[in-house]
Amino acid sequence: MDPAKHIDAVVAQGLAPLLKSQGFAKAGRSFHRRRGDRWQVVNVQASSGNSAAQARFTLNLGLYIPQIEVLAGQPPLQGKPKEYECTLRERIGALMPQARDHWWTLVPDSEPATLAAELAEAFAAYGLPWLEGHADLAEVAASLAEAPTILAAAAALAAGDREAAARRIEHMKAERPRATAVAEAWAAKHLRA
Repeated sequence: MDPAKHIDAVVAQGLAPLLKSQGFAKAGRSFHRRRGDRWQVVNVQASSGNSAAQARFTLNLGLYIPQIEVLAGQPPLQGKPKEYECTLRERIGALMPQARDHWWTLVPDSEPATLAAELAEAFAAYGLPWLEGHADLAEVAASLAEAPTILAAAAALAAGDREAAARRIEHMKAERPRATAVAEAWAAKHLRA
C-alpha cells in the first residue's frame, strides 16, 4: 500500500469536493478560501510514521488575519498562508465530541469510500463551523484570550478592546517574565499612544 496515494484518494473522494463546493481552492494537501483580506486554511497532515501497513492522517485548520499579525509586529504574508503561519490554529480532533487529537487510519483492507465520507462529515460538522465561527475579530480575540503572547494582545486590540489588550500584556509578563521587555515595548507602542 502506498500511504500517500491512499490518503490522497480518500481526500479526493470526500473532503476535496466538499471544500470545493464551499469555495476553497486546493494546493497540494492544503485548501484555501479567501474572505476579504483574511484566509481560511484546511491542511491534511499525514503521520510521519506512515508505512505500507498503515497510513494515518488528520486535519489542521487555520485562520490568517493580517490585521492582527501586523499589530503583533509581523509583516503581512504575500500569497496564500501555510496552516502553520495562521493567526489562529486548531486541529479537528479538538473540535470533535471527544475533544482530543483524532487521526484517521488506513490499512490495506480499508474501504476508502467509508473513510472519505467520515472525513467529509467531520469537517462539515466541526471544521467548517469553527472556521465560520471565527469570522469576527472579537471571536478570534476570545479564542486567544488565555495565550500569554503579543498575538493575544494584538487580537484584543484589533477587536477594539484596549483594556483586554493591556490585561493580556500583564498576563504575558506574569507568565513569561523573560519576555517582559518585549511585552512592555509592544504596550508602549500600541497602548500608550
